[in-house]
Amino acid sequence: MGVDRGPYRSVYCVLLNSPEFRSLSRDAKNLLTTLMLTDMANMAHIFVCDEGGLLTLSRQSGIPSRTLPKALRELSETHWAYHQDDIIWVRNGLRFDPGISLANENHKKGVLNILKSLPKSEIIARFCKYYALDMPSECHLNGPPRGIETPSIPLRNKEEGIRKKEEGTGSNISSQPKTLEDYKPEIQTIVNRFSELILENKPDRKNPDPKSEQWKTGTADAIDKMERLDKRKLPDIAAVIEACQADNVPRGKTKFCWAPNILSGNRLREKFDRLQDDLKAGIIGIKDDGNETVASFHGKDGQRAL
Repeated sequence: MGVDRGPYRSVYCVLLNSPEFRSLSRDAKNLLTTLMLTDMANMAHIFVCDEGGLLTLSRQSGIPSRTLPKALRELSETHWAYHQDDIIWVRNGLRFDPGISLANENHKKGVLNILKSLPKSEIIARFCKYYALDMPSECHLNGPPRGIETPSIPLRNKEEGIRKKEEGTGSNISSQPKTLEDYKPEIQTIVNRFSELILENKPDRKNPDPKSEQWKTGTADAIDKMERLDKRKLPDIAAVIEACQADNVPRGKTKFCWAPNILSGNRLREKFDRLQDDLKAGIIGIKDDGNETVASFHGKDGQRAL
């Protein structure tokens, strides 16, 4: 008889090939994997995670506790996992778990029993709404959630608009941007220039393909978040893109250069602080080839402007 090693989890391998998963930062991927495998979790993939639990996640994932909130925030913004009232919900955890099915009455009963045992919270109500389960009477949907979590897809558009209005960054919106043209012109200009620079370095680049609508929309989304959530300035973002793509000759003993390592908006967002430090230190610099788009980023007199 085999040794009983305690609880175990299973997950569909297709998760690792999902474009949405692959677009996450390294820490966010690591944290999501840990959330799905941690012994704190359960069959419902919604569980209590207080300050002690966050320290456990830090230890299990290897992500420093000071940067763990950033990874959790990224999972929330991309709708992989939400954190509210000391509860974490791995959204679609049930759907990526081949061992659990709500069509199975025993499994469904087990999930409902788990919900009854959790502290009553709005996030429980969202879980029930998402999976069309009977909602505990003590849980209610009362507008935008608190903290760093993001609402589930059916409620996202309305509540994102409310949050934008409160921040003074826009009015209520009716839909999530779907194409590059849905973003403001300044962001479109930056995305198109980013694509152009990548192709200058490698004209046959296919993975990722900077000419594709998917790449452009994803990059625009990342730059939008950099401006709106990270409080980055668009001229600074444009300058860093120019500088990192100009850094295309391997240097030093490690033969490192930035250009082949910054090929998407998400990667740019992840490494932005380091790239900006390198730019300020003169390690990387802006290529001046007389391109009109470069001039529109930095101004005719060399000053950065949009």
